[in-house]
Amino acid sequence: EAAMSGVNLLDSFLAGEIDADGNGLFGEDFFYISELQMDEEEWDSYRIGERLDLDNDGADELIIYGPYGGMYLDASADTVKVFAVGEGTAGNLSYSYCDNEYWIVHSDTMHGGRKYHCFDKYSGADNLVESVILEMHYSEENTTEPPKYYFNREEISEAEYNELYQKYSGTE
Repeated sequence: EAAMSGVNLLDSFLAGEIDADGNGLFGEDFFYISELQMDEEEWDSYRIGERLDLDNDGADELIIYGPYGGMYLDASADTVKVFAVGEGTAGNLSYSYCDNEYWIVHSDTMHGGRKYHCFDKYSGADNLVESVILEMHYSEENTTEPPKYYFNREEISEAEYNELYQKYSGTE
């Protein structure tokens, strides 16, 4: 019997016919769509989003919006698995499009004193090919003290930070 395509696997997951592998990223080892809270009135509810090639492998992943950005599901090798997941206010999940490729973004902009963005580029869900970290640190007590900006832990200027943020967030 031929292997199911990724599209069919995602459709089967959405139809409740197969489960998804939490992949060590989600709270459950395996879960069905029916186990996700879909009541839109609740802050922690999920809703089905679009499909985009978020790991740049030529096949679309499924976006499920939810707490802290939700999760992205990859279908390959006869399995649906969690590819990326929101990890709380310090790891809010989103994605960007830069240089004709998608980047997975984990951000912390809710905590005082810092703004943190990690941009990860994949070539297939299991193959992280590039990672970029942009940070801004500032004093909430001393508002006259200028913020410090970092690119991959190296201090940079505010202008460089803004340029890099616009590039990697796909807003330039």
